[in-house]
Amino acid sequence: MNYKNFLSNLTSNPTISLRYLIILPVVFIIVSSTLSIAWLAFRDVRASINNIAKQLRSEVIARVEDRLVEYLELPLRVNELNVHALESGLLRLDETINVQHYFYAIIKTYPSLAYSFFGTPDGEFYGARRLPDNEIQIVRAGSVTKGNSYNFSTNALGDAVELKQEYKNFDPRTRPWYQAGAATAQAVWTPIYRHFVIKDLALTASKAVYNSDGKLKGVFGVDYVLGQIHQFLNTIRVSENGYVYIMDQNGDLIATSSSANSVYLKQDKEGKFVRVPAAESDIALVKASANLLKEQAGGLGAVGKDRLMSFKLEGEIEYVQATKFDKVNGLNWILVTVVPESDIMGRINQNNQNTLMVILFIALFAIGLGFFMTSKIVSPIEIFCQDADRLAQGKWSREQVYSHATEIVHLDRAFQAMSWQLKEMFNRQKEQSDIITKQNQFLEKRVAERTAELKQATLRLKAFFDNMPGHINVVDRDYNIIGVSRGLLKTFGIDERESVLGLKCYEIFQGNTSVCEHCSLPKCYETRQPVIRYSIPEEEKATGKALQIYAGPIIDENDEIIGGMEYAADITELRQLEKELIQAKETAEAANHAKSEFLARMSHEIRTPMNAILGMTQLSLKSDLNGDQHIYLDTIYKSTNHLLSIINDILDLSKIEAGRMELNKSDFYLLDCLNNLMDTLNGLAIDKGLSLNLTIYDDVPKAVKGDAKKLRQILLNLVGNSIKFTTSGSINITVSLDKSLYEDHNKISLIFKIQDKGCGIPENMLDHIFDAFTQVDVSTQRKHGGTGLGLAICRQLVELMQGAIKVESGLGQGATFTFNVMFEPADLNFIESKDGLIDCGLPQKEELKPLKSLSILLVEDNQFNILVAQKFLLSEGHKVTVAENGFLALEILANNSFDIVLMDIEMPGIDGFETTRHIREGAAGKEVQSIPIIGLTAHALSEYKDRGFEVGMDDYLFKPISFDELHRAISKLI
Repeated sequence: MNYKNFLSNLTSNPTISLRYLIILPVVFIIVSSTLSIAWLAFRDVRASINNIAKQLRSEVIARVEDRLVEYLELPLRVNELNVHALESGLLRLDETINVQHYFYAIIKTYPSLAYSFFGTPDGEFYGARRLPDNEIQIVRAGSVTKGNSYNFSTNALGDAVELKQEYKNFDPRTRPWYQAGAATAQAVWTPIYRHFVIKDLALTASKAVYNSDGKLKGVFGVDYVLGQIHQFLNTIRVSENGYVYIMDQNGDLIATSSSANSVYLKQDKEGKFVRVPAAESDIALVKASANLLKEQAGGLGAVGKDRLMSFKLEGEIEYVQATKFDKVNGLNWILVTVVPESDIMGRINQNNQNTLMVILFIALFAIGLGFFMTSKIVSPIEIFCQDADRLAQGKWSREQVYSHATEIVHLDRAFQAMSWQLKEMFNRQKEQSDIITKQNQFLEKRVAERTAELKQATLRLKAFFDNMPGHINVVDRDYNIIGVSRGLLKTFGIDERESVLGLKCYEIFQGNTSVCEHCSLPKCYETRQPVIRYSIPEEEKATGKALQIYAGPIIDENDEIIGGMEYAADITELRQLEKELIQAKETAEAANHAKSEFLARMSHEIRTPMNAILGMTQLSLKSDLNGDQHIYLDTIYKSTNHLLSIINDILDLSKIEAGRMELNKSDFYLLDCLNNLMDTLNGLAIDKGLSLNLTIYDDVPKAVKGDAKKLRQILLNLVGNSIKFTTSGSINITVSLDKSLYEDHNKISLIFKIQDKGCGIPENMLDHIFDAFTQVDVSTQRKHGGTGLGLAICRQLVELMQGAIKVESGLGQGATFTFNVMFEPADLNFIESKDGLIDCGLPQKEELKPLKSLSILLVEDNQFNILVAQKFLLSEGHKVTVAENGFLALEILANNSFDIVLMDIEMPGIDGFETTRHIREGAAGKEVQSIPIIGLTAHALSEYKDRGFEVGMDDYLFKPISFDELHRAISKLI
C-alpha cells in the first residue's frame, strides 16, 4: 500500500471530535458516580436504622437495669448490716439510747431510705423514718406505748426529743413486711402496698433473725416508697427524649422517669384507693407502649429482653424494648424503655442533606471545569492535527501556533524542529537502512545469548525460593510482588506464583488497602538498614506459626532503593521453649515465696513459746537465786537469745529472697554509727586479746542518706566473724570514698574493708563462702558455731544497697572482706544542725525510770504469755485485767477504766487489728477511743507493724518481748 492509499483509507473511516470524546465520558462518569453514591448512601442509612436502634435500646435497658439492681439492693444490704449489728451486740434492744442512735444513724447514712425498723414476736417495734422534708423521726411501739405507735422528733445526736404523732393499735406482727419476713429465712421483698402513714405506694425489704436455737428473734424491714423509685428513675438519662418506666406483671404502674409527678393511685367508685394500670397512665408514651405490650401475643407474660417493637405517636416513630426485672429476690417487674427515632436519626438526616448538597455542588463544578479545560486543550490539538496531515503529505513548511500555554508553545517548537528533522531523515533514511539491518542481525544474536543466560539465572533463583527454609517475599519500591517463595504461597493457599506477581503484597497476604502498620519495609527504606521484628498475633493466626522476620532494602548500582525483601523464619518451637522457661521461672518463684511464707509462719510459732521462756527466765533472774541457779537460768536466757538470732537470720534471708526486704533511707552521721558499732564489738575483741582499729579517710562525708540499720547489720556480721575466727593480733576497718562516682553529685559510693589475721579461708571455698548455709568445713562449724547465713545475708544486703562484696584470703593467711554500698548526699540542714548521736539501729543504753501504778488491760489468749506478762506487770506495781479475746476486750473496755491496752494480734474470733479498729471507731465507747494501745505479735515482719499503725495502734513490739522494751514503750505513751 502506497502513501496516497494509506492516507485515503485513514481519512475515509468515520471519526468523532476529540472535544466530545473528552467532555462526554467525563460528564457521564461524574454524574453517574454522584447519583450512585447518593443512592447507596440513602439506602444504607435506612438499612442501618434498625441495627442502630436495636443496639442503642439494648445498651440503654442494660444500663437502666444495672442501675436499678444497685438501687434496690441497698435495703437488702442494710438489713444484713442490721442483722450483723444485732448479733454482734452493736444493736442492743434493751438499751433505749443505743436503739435510737442506731436506727437514726442508719436513716442518716442512707438518704434514699424511708424507713428502717425491727419488729419482735412479742409485738415490740423499734425504728426510724424520714419525712418528706428530710426530717428524721424515732419510732417506738409495744408495751411501753400501750400498743400504739409513737413518732418522736430527734436532735443532731439521734435522741428522741418530742412526740409528734401517735397511731393507735399498731402491731408489727399484722403488717405485710413482718409476715413476709417471718415466713422465710431468706431476704425477701413484700408486694407493693399503700403505706398507712405516708399514703403512698411502698414496698419493704424484710429479713428475719433467729437465735442459736433457731427461734425467731424478730424481723428487720427497710421501706422504699414508689415516689423514691420515681425520683431515682428521673436521674437516669436514656436519650435526649427517651423514657423509662416500671410496671408489675399485672400491668399496674410502679414508677416512671417523668420529671412531673405521675399518678399511681386513684379512687374507685366506692372511694377505695386502687393501683393505676400503665395502659391508663396520664403519660401518653407510657399509655401507648403499655397497650402495645399487652396486645402482643402472650400479653405481658411474653415480655422478654430480645423483644423489640415500635409504634407511632403523633407522627413520630417510637422504639420500645421491655424486659423482665427479676434479679432482686422477691421482685418480678417489667422494665420498659421508649426511645424516639428522632433521637437516633436526627443527626443522620441532617448529615444526609448536607452530603447531598455537597455532592451536587461538586458535580456541577466538575462539569463546568471539564468544558472549560477541554476547550483550552482541543483547539491547539486541532491545529497540530492539520500540521501533521501536511507533514504526512510531504509539505514541510507550516505556520506557527500562538498560545499562552507553555506546553503548547513547546509542542509547536517541537513540530517546527520535527519538520526540519523529517526532511533530513528522509534524505538519510536509505543510507542508514543498510546499517540498521546489519545491527539488527547482531542484536538478535546477543539477545538470544542473553536470554539463555537469564533463563539459567531464573532457574537458580526459583530453586533458591522453593528450597530455602522459611518464607521469602520480594517487592519493588511500591510494594508490588516481584518474587515469592513456594512455601509462602502454600501457607496462604495460592497455587500459581504468576497469579500474584505485580500485585500489592499487603492486599494479597493481609487483605489491607494500604501498607501494613507493622511492616518493617518503610523503616528499611528510611534508614537504608535491615530490620528484625517478630510476628504479631494476626500474622501468627494467619500462618499458624510464630515468626522472626528479617527485612532489608534492595539498592541498585546507583545507590537508589528499588525495592525490599522480607524473610520469615519459623520460631514456633523456640517460642514454646521460651514459654516453658518462663513457666519454670514462675514455678520456682512461687516455690520460693511458699518457702518464705512457711519460714515466717514457723518463726511466729517458735517466737510464741520463746516469749514465755524468755519472760519466765527474766522473771526468775530478778528473783532470789543461789549461784548455780543464776548460772543455769542465765545460760537458758543467752541460749534462747542465740536461737532467736538464728531465727531472725533465717527470716531475713527468706524476706530477701522473696523480695520483701526494703531500704529505709534517712539522714545519719556515719562517724557516730561506726563509733557506736566499735563500742559494741570492742568488748568481744578485748575478751580475746584483740585490738579493733577504725580508719576513716578525710574525703568521706560525715553525714549521708541511706539505711543505717542495714549497714550496721553488714558490719556487725563481718567484724563479728573476724573476731570469731581471729585468735591474736588486730582487726582493721577502713572506710574510703569510691572515686569512680566522683562526678555524680547525687550518689556517694563508700568502700568498706575489714582485714583480720585469723585462720583464713581455703581457696577452693572462696567461690561459695557467700552461699546460704555454707561454712568452710564441718569442724569449723563445731568449733565456732553458726548456721552459715551471715555472709549470705551480707551479700544480699550489699546488693540491695547497689553494691558488691568480695573476699581475699588463703588458709592461715587471714581474710580481707571488701564491699561498697551506695548512699545519697545528706540534707544540708541536717548536717548543720547536728545535736548528738543519731539512731542507726544500735542498742542504746538508757536508765529505766520507774512508772506510776497503772491500770492495764492485757488482751492475750496464750496462757503462758498471760502468766509472764502478769508476773512482770504486777512486779512493777501495775494492776492487770486479762481479756482472752477481742469481743471480751470491747465489753471490758466499755464498762471499766484503763490507762493502757496491751493487744495481742492473733486471737480467736476477731484479731488484734480488728479489735483495735473497733476501739478507734467507738465500739467500746467514746471515752476509750483514744486510749494508748501497744500491739504484741510473734510475727517479725514489718508488714504487721505497718498494719498495726494503720488501724490505730500507738506502738508495736515483736515477741519475744524484753521487759526493758515493754517498760520503755509504756513510758513513751503514758
